[in-house]
Amino acid sequence: MDESEISAIIEVKYLSGQRVTYSSMFGHPDELGKDLATALFWVKKGGLIQAKSDVTVQDLLFGDISVKEGDNPRAAYYYYLDLNDYRECYFQECDPQSGLKRETRYPFLDLFKVPDFLHEAIKNIIAGGGEAPEPAVAASAGGASVSGIDEPAAQVTPPHPQALERPVSPEHKWISRYFKIAEQVSLWSKDPSSKVGAIIVGDKGQIISQGYNGFPRGVKDNEERYAQRELKYKLVVHAEMNAILNALYNGSSVAGATLYVHFLPVCQECAKAIIQAGIARVYIDTNISERWEESWQITKTMFTEARVECFYYDTGRDELIRQC
Repeated sequence: MDESEISAIIEVKYLSGQRVTYSSMFGHPDELGKDLATALFWVKKGGLIQAKSDVTVQDLLFGDISVKEGDNPRAAYYYYLDLNDYRECYFQECDPQSGLKRETRYPFLDLFKVPDFLHEAIKNIIAGGGEAPEPAVAASAGGASVSGIDEPAAQVTPPHPQALERPVSPEHKWISRYFKIAEQVSLWSKDPSSKVGAIIVGDKGQIISQGYNGFPRGVKDNEERYAQRELKYKLVVHAEMNAILNALYNGSSVAGATLYVHFLPVCQECAKAIIQAGIARVYIDTNISERWEESWQITKTMFTEARVECFYYDTGRDELIRQC
């Protein structure tokens, strides 16, 4: 790993109490922060959210995230993981020149969706067994609350202060459930910086297909290729496209179906495939950042002209906002 590319420091307090500091090439809260905050190694133990084991955390850090041990003063972000207590996990912005941390701490509990233990949620949804189990949530200790944050980190939108307490409305219940599944699918991606998940749902509520961002079937997807961004962008198939192609591969039609996309908006290239495949409506759960604005406007124009309905679902506020 080239030290000039390091953009985050991750300090981990393991279950044993040992503290180890790691460096990561990728640091933005929308990427690394979300990966750490929603990792499947978090489990509920006696009213707290803790890590399953030190080994499961190391598997993520050294596998998908590709960290190396050690500190670096030029990092833009600092992350603190207390594997004994999710409430203590937070990140801070740093000055890459001086290495000093800025004063404001952003607790995971306030800024990211608390893990829903999606492996259980998926099982319940498939079995028709009701709602996913709710994690025990307590007030964040030692950090700022949502109401106390003046300037959130770029592209991170805190949930409504009551979002963790307010139940999902009946008409949005299934939308919320499908996004939970799309989020689970996104975790299968090996991309260390962006994990996108998509599912296609038929008119009877059946899941036709799923996809995540990754290389084509049979193409080697090792971490060295993912570390070369220009090469990665040339090889990767987007989640939406993969969901459509997986349906085709299995001989399933997606005409009139609904597409749910977790983590990133639909780019113009995937929009073309969505229209040509006959998908009738699209749901996204991500606010549009400046980086994606131009592509999103092209997507919306094509969707509008092709009469593909598109909605943004705010999972925290349980609000559905029509886009086109």
